[in-house]
Amino acid sequence: MLTKLNVLVLEDEPLIALDIEDTLERAGFGRITLLHTCRDALHFLAQERPDVALIDVQLQDGVCNEVAEHLAAANVPFVVYSGLEEAAEELGESFRRGRWLLKPASAKDLVEALEGSVAGA
Repeated sequence: MLTKLNVLVLEDEPLIALDIEDTLERAGFGRITLLHTCRDALHFLAQERPDVALIDVQLQDGVCNEVAEHLAAANVPFVVYSGLEEAAEELGESFRRGRWLLKPASAKDLVEALEGSVAGA
């Protein structure tokens, strides 16, 4: 049930982050945590375990390899939401464990990707 899901969103573009938050709220997701840096994400993950995450590859402070590794090691399903289509082949194995969704995506595709990740599809 979406209303129970704790969602971590890593996005450093303010307008995109607000649009994602609005989309997830309208879809009925539970608590949504928006973060803009890898450092903040790692600090958050040291204290909490989200049910699902939506992460951009590149944030204000660099590529989120360590975040993807942490999510994969903790078995947290995640969607990589990026405009860097070619990055999938160049990044580490941890990123490949997530579902990829190319920016920009419709609200429907975004919600379905997160739901599919949680369901293990």
